[in-house]
Amino acid sequence: MDNEKKALEERIQELNERITKLELIISINTKSIKNNSNAIIALAVTVILLSIRLMSV
Repeated sequence: MDNEKKALEERIQELNERITKLELIISINTKSIKNNSNAIIALAVTVILLSIRLMSV
């Protein structure tokens, strides 16, 4: 019984470590998505401004 309990505790610890790593990855990916969104918006604005400029020529 003690061996089973110890094995379960070790498994719980491993899973907790994996959860922590996944939380970190999610945080990093969320920041990356926000940065990419800002870059896409900036690119879209640039394209719109260039289009307006070309139409006025």
